Amino acid sequence: MSEQHDPAGPAALPPGARLLSTQQAVDALVSGDHPQSRQGNLAIDAALIALLRQGRIIACRLIDGRIAFHRHPDTTA
Repeated sequence: MSEQHDPAGPAALPPGARLLSTQQAVDALVSGDHPQSRQGNLAIDAALIALLRQGRIIACRLIDGRIAFHRHPDTTA
């Protein structure tokens, strides 16, 4: 899988965090490849996937494996 990142990201990611492409974030949510998956909720995951695909939010993987979401910089106005 190629690593494609959105050119616009948050001004500063937490130390060690890695910006995920839309597809990487969707894959992690669908596969449960993150520590919060045990507390997951299908409705919330579906909403996050829709927002990722619409470009309204971006995701990053934190150093401990968790996934964090942030409003896409172009949609904050």
